[in-house]
Amino acid sequence: MEHLSRQELEVIHEIPLYRHFVEKWAQVESFQARPDDLLISTYPKSGTTWISEIVDMIYNNGDEEKCKRDAIFNRVPFMEMSCPGLLNGTEQLDMVPSPRLVKTHLPVQLLPVSFWEQDCKMIYLARNAKDVAVSYYHFYQMAKMHPDPGTWDEFLGKFMAGKVAYGSWYDHVKGWWEKKKAYRILYMFYEDMKKVRKGKRWGWGARGSCSKCPLSLRKEGDFNIYLGMCRAPLTVLSEHVPIINECSLTTLPWESSSVTPVELRLDLHWGGRPKIRNFSYANNVAEVGVS
Repeated sequence: MEHLSRQELEVIHEIPLYRHFVEKWAQVESFQARPDDLLISTYPKSGTTWISEIVDMIYNNGDEEKCKRDAIFNRVPFMEMSCPGLLNGTEQLDMVPSPRLVKTHLPVQLLPVSFWEQDCKMIYLARNAKDVAVSYYHFYQMAKMHPDPGTWDEFLGKFMAGKVAYGSWYDHVKGWWEKKKAYRILYMFYEDMKKVRKGKRWGWGARGSCSKCPLSLRKEGDFNIYLGMCRAPLTVLSEHVPIINECSLTTLPWESSSVTPVELRLDLHWGGRPKIRNFSYANNVAEVGVS
């Protein structure tokens, strides 16, 4: 099938994207957000499905049966998605009653202006670049809509250069971090969510704090409970598309790597860039962090 064949990425406003996404870009750019929309934004391979399941469960008051009603990509439509023969993301969202949950991977500068005009609530989930790179490499290999990733070393070079779908990880997390100063954005960290799931409590007022919290539930206990839930609805997703377990540095093809290990390469690449003000990421790329 044509839409499953590997194709080179195209560029829209300096950001690499899939060709079919670019072809329908006018519909994305003119998308009309609603005041009660909640936007879930991530860089690819950063826990998008996990946070989507959590928020959908919160919206359904913890009712697992309601969360089994459909696959996650129908419960939380992917706004910029476009695939021949299927409804694109904007068309799908137009049919969804309010309040809507909306998924995107777009960098902050490409988000349709209507989201800012409507002062929509937003959640941004960030994940460390090292694990993102490994997971993205495996995803490139599986999903044929991507160009051929080549070897791990070749892909890592493209990832660091921002020549993968959705561009630079660094610019993505930085752009959304800076934007939260002026808008209702709850900025979260994948690694913090993993700690909570392992039994460690995460203070709601810590890294995820936001004076204009986009969730209706603000009690620490409530949110920690939801972080550990949402396992059952994944069976609905698995009936529709294959699931790849979250990849990390432990799944890296070290035996094929003939260059400096990924951690050092990424640290050297991003370590010289300006630090992101007030952004702290433990054990991440050169503390892509904060003053």
